[in-house]
Amino acid sequence: MGDYSERLNANRHLGGVSHTGEEENRYKQDISALLEQLKQRSSGWDDMWKKLENALVDYAFEDSSNKGIRQAVSEQVTVTLDRMQGYWSVLMGGKGSL
Repeated sequence: MGDYSERLNANRHLGGVSHTGEEENRYKQDISALLEQLKQRSSGWDDMWKKLENALVDYAFEDSSNKGIRQAVSEQVTVTLDRMQGYWSVLMGGKGSL
């Protein structure tokens, strides 16, 4: 029951997250830079995906002090990034690791 309750709290939290235009632009720039580094293969594959995960969780989490919410957000992000890694690997010619 606790797991369901934590997910429900996380969904409520995420539904109330809002950002200023400046925060949105900074997030877009950060993500674009990380994706460009992946494209250029200028850094380690796993390290770059971890940075992307952290950026997305931090953006979605919006400073809530509830660790359960952060964990639920992280789980959702992990599923999304796993898919992205597969697509990215295909787009980059099947070379997932450096």
